[in-house]
Amino acid sequence: MKNKSFILYCIIAILLAGNVFQFCWNSSLFPDAVPDEETALKRAEDVFVVVYGEEALSDISFTVAYDESKKVWFVIGNLPPGTVGGAPEAAIRKRDGMILSIFHGY
Repeated sequence: MKNKSFILYCIIAILLAGNVFQFCWNSSLFPDAVPDEETALKRAEDVFVVVYGEEALSDISFTVAYDESKKVWFVIGNLPPGTVGGAPEAAIRKRDGMILSIFHGY
C-alpha cells in the first residue's frame, strides 16, 4: 500500500511540475522575444542565410507584416522586377521567436 501511495504522489508531483513549467513558458520566460519588424527581419534573414546561402539572398528585398490575432510575424521575400523564380518566406512567433514555417514561394 505504501508503494502505491508513493507512486501516486510522484505522478501528482510530475503533473504539477509540468503545469508550473507550462505556465512559466507561456507567460514570462520570453516576453515578446521578437517585439518589432527589425528583429523579425533579422531572425528570418539569419535562417534564410543558413538554408539558402548569402549569395542567393543578395538581390531580394523583404516585406515584414504582423498578424495581431495570431501573434506571428510574416517575412516575405520580394524579387526584383523582371526576375523569374521565387523568394523565401517565414512565419515567426512573436512570443518566443520560434520559426513556425519557412518555405520558398514562387
